[in-house]
Amino acid sequence: MQEYTQEKVDRAEHMRIAIPADVKEQIFEYANLIGEEEKIRTLVRNLANAVRQKDQEGSMRIPIS
Repeated sequence: MQEYTQEKVDRAEHMRIAIPADVKEQIFEYANLIGEEEKIRTLVRNLANAVRQKDQEGSMRIPIS
């Protein structure tokens, strides 16, 4: 399960989605507890989408001087 999870995390990072180390650790712990590929895939996909959305929202902000 670790290898599968690492593949999904690597794939997200390849798409330039930065996942903090502490979050990665939690993903690996979850993967070991659950042990279901579909749930891991969904978790990483949802996390990647959330990070991507936050990045887009941050880039749309207008700095206040």
